[in-house]
Order: sequence, then structure tokens, then C-alpha cells
Amino acid sequence: MASGGGGSKSVDTAAAKGKKIAREVESDEAPTSLIALGGYKPLPGVLRFVIVDQVENIRNYALVPFPETYEEAQEAAVETLGELMIDPKPANVELRGIMRGRDGKWISSFIRPRDWSVIVEASFCEVLVVDKVALQEELMKDAPSPGQEGPEDSFLHGHLWITAGKNVNGSMEWTKIRRAVYSDNRGGKEGKPVTPWINRPRSYQDALNLVTQLMDSEISIRLKLNSSPANDPISFGLGQAGKLPEPSETNRFPVKFYTFATLDDTTSAWRPFPEAAYAHEKVWRKIVPVPGEKLGVAVHV
Repeated sequence: MASGGGGSKSVDTAAAKGKKIAREVESDEAPTSLIALGGYKPLPGVLRFVIVDQVENIRNYALVPFPETYEEAQEAAVETLGELMIDPKPANVELRGIMRGRDGKWISSFIRPRDWSVIVEASFCEVLVVDKVALQEELMKDAPSPGQEGPEDSFLHGHLWITAGKNVNGSMEWTKIRRAVYSDNRGGKEGKPVTPWINRPRSYQDALNLVTQLMDSEISIRLKLNSSPANDPISFGLGQAGKLPEPSETNRFPVKFYTFATLDDTTSAWRPFPEAAYAHEKVWRKIVPVPGEKLGVAVHV
């Protein structure tokens, strides 16, 4: 009998511990998945900013009440960490969520401003503050200026396989890529690319000109990018020339370019060029993919 009573007591103790654990999980404490670098766990309603001094390799932190919008977060970042920025303005701040990648390493994730209230609080407890002005200076530091290229052009020439993207219901849809050339002469296509390609552009303006020329002959590219009033497939099929949107005061670079992380012909992971590449040719030359790689282009108006 004594042994039976002891077993019942053990069961009761285990049940009590289970209830305690359940209460802890249901509490307002951050889930175990939301742990930042160094094991930091946030208090409910608190966000931690971190900005990295690239010279000293020092991380500087700030705690703020969780902002309701991306724009409020930019303002809070400037108010708390602005003294560490070159030109502390909300427009010069980019925010990225910090999380562990599949290999266990810490990585930063791009955040669309409109998604802030939907995903950030549930996904991140720490946000990286990127000083876009400092980033631009870093990109330009190692890029050779035109006067340093010497008597011969050091720019690497070749072809880039082009894909055009369009935002459809919040997701980017890209034209298919097949990096190959026709091996037979049926239809006079021998040696021509299966997927459209362009010469590797030397600058943003060069890329715009090449894409505009390509739109005249490639219907699939024209359908994704065309901004003319007659935006219907039938008109495009009759040889109507495509048109890219013009810059404006509120949108200086309506045509954006992208690189892709995948080594094959898929387009499942992409990253936009930094805006500095559009304004500065030597930054562009550092960012543009090498010949044989993929280049994405999309219109954002």
C-alpha cells in the first residue's frame, strides 16, 4: 500500500509541474524562439534596436516601446541612436529584423514598411538599424573611380540573362529563365538565347536603355514592365512599343533592379540593388552581377 501511495504522490507532483509549465508558456513572456544575440529576451511591448559601428565593430543598443508602424520605428531609431549616424533622418534609416538562419547563424531580414504591424512583433525581438548614408559610403569606398581605371577599360563585359518581375497580390512573379542557346538552325535561331539576355550594363541609365530596347522585341518582358496607357496583351502582340515610367519628385527610381541568390535558373530568392547604385555609376559597377548571371528588373510606381 505504501508503494502505491508514493506512486500517486509522484503523479500528483508531475501534474503540478506540468500545470506550472503550461502557465509559463501561456504567460506574456517572449516565446523561446524570440531570443536575440547574446540570449536577450524582450519584455512584452519592448523592442531592442541595434546599430553596428563598422569601424570599431561595436554593437550599440537602445530599448523603445514597440512602435506601431515602420515610420514610427524609424523616428524612434533616430531619437535613440541618431548620434551614431552620419545624417540622422528617418528617411536615411532602414530597418531589418534579426533572426537565426537554418545554419544557426544570425542573419538580417528585409522588412517591407507595410508589413510592420503584421509580422515584426510576432517574428523579431531585435531590429537592426542600417544607416543608409554610411552604407552608401562603404559601397563607394572600394569601387574604382573612372579616373582610376587606366588606359584600358577594366569593366567586365558579357551577357546577363534578364527576367522581368511584377508584384501580383503581394508576391513577385518573374518571367522564366533558361540559360541556354539554341543549338540547331530551325527558324534561324542557332546561337541565339532561349531566354532574353542583354549586354552587362555599365550604369543604371545604360540598363534602362537596354531594357527599353528589349521590350520592343520580347512580349513577356513588355507585359511585366510596360507603363503605357494601352496595357492589354492584344495591343502588345501587335508590335506596340513598350515604355518605362519616368522619374518623379516622389519616386526618383521607378525602375528597380535585382540580383538572385540561387545559382540555378530559379528566381525564388532575390534582393534589390541599393539605391546608391542608381545614383552612382561606380556603386552600380560593384553591384551588377558578373556575365552569365541573372538580372531582375521590375517597375515600382
